[in-house]
Amino acid sequence: MAPVYNPMVEGWYAGIGLEV
Repeated sequence: MAPVYNPMVEGWYAGIGLEV
């Protein structure tokens, strides 16, 4: 879902952002 890690969607990506 997240390419690498988006600080924009960090609100709901939080941990998933850096894992997926």
